[in-house]
Amino acid sequence: MKLELLESYDRDLAPHLPALAHDFESGLRRILDDSRLMIHSITSRVKSRESLAKKLARPDREYRDVLDVTDLIAFRIITYSEDLIDEVARLIESHYDVDFANSVNKLHQDDSSKFGYRSLHYVCRSSQVGGKFRFEIQIRTILQHTWAEIEHDIGYKAGEQLPREFRRRFSQIAGLLEIADREFASVRIDLKRYETKLRTADFEGERIELNQLSLKSILEKDEIRKLDEDVASYLGVKKDETPFYPGYLVRALKAAGLNFVGDVLAKASTTHLERFLPAYFEFARTHWKLDTIPRIQQGYGLLFLAHLEALNQEALQINKVKRLTRFFEEIDFSEEPESAKAAAQALVAATYARAT
Repeated sequence: MKLELLESYDRDLAPHLPALAHDFESGLRRILDDSRLMIHSITSRVKSRESLAKKLARPDREYRDVLDVTDLIAFRIITYSEDLIDEVARLIESHYDVDFANSVNKLHQDDSSKFGYRSLHYVCRSSQVGGKFRFEIQIRTILQHTWAEIEHDIGYKAGEQLPREFRRRFSQIAGLLEIADREFASVRIDLKRYETKLRTADFEGERIELNQLSLKSILEKDEIRKLDEDVASYLGVKKDETPFYPGYLVRALKAAGLNFVGDVLAKASTTHLERFLPAYFEFARTHWKLDTIPRIQQGYGLLFLAHLEALNQEALQINKVKRLTRFFEEIDFSEEPESAKAAAQALVAATYARAT
């Protein structure tokens, strides 16, 4: 029987499996792309003849037809966190003809040593190959996948009859990874709640920390758009709604002493960049050889606000140089104090020349 099944595989299936796998994967990627879910990866494999022969020879299984093997084609979807598994699973159930009798949910096992096996396995039917063909889709988190890969590298599974010391250590690691998986899911949910809260936050009444998320929530505000428009008008270029490097902007604003969103909005509403921009771009052309800027990205005006705020914190030029040196060290030259000082001196000189 085993030989007959392998001959049937060679004759009827093997030539068509790579093309089938490609078609199935294209459809699966399209479904996931349309959902806009952030997943880590999708991988696929076609079962090799050698692997099939081993499976057919297993004493605990009996196959009467090669199409009884449900994983001739298999896909693995890796998510970033555990909560996303359910979202992917709902997509699979709504878009595929699932063979629930042969599908299995291994996400909630009692054995703590089997963390790497905590995945969701769907067997799906296809109308291809006479309507009898089935393929598998496995969904697991990136940490669950890492566990399984490390087990494979070690050459032993945690559930095997290993000495007690090693079984115990496997269990301890599995417990840590399970906690980490749940915490990542929890952090992801809490970040979404934080973003939702920011949409209705009272930035003047609340001391909301400046960070990438809170910065993103104010980029559309009139005060910020006005700064961008000032820069775009001075340079004679168009605005671009793509955000300008939020992490860099946050670092620059904090280096200028603007640590809360309300402080940024207050300064933006009272700051006029018209007199500062000519001095800045003269400095940028001579010191950094910056010739052209093709477009003004969203929030770009905040970069000049930060420079101007750092510059205005001291009255004397000698103190301005010292303050700006510290500013440049924090945003650009943490390992190059002399470069930071040279930039500070050049900007102060350009500003002073324009003022006089």
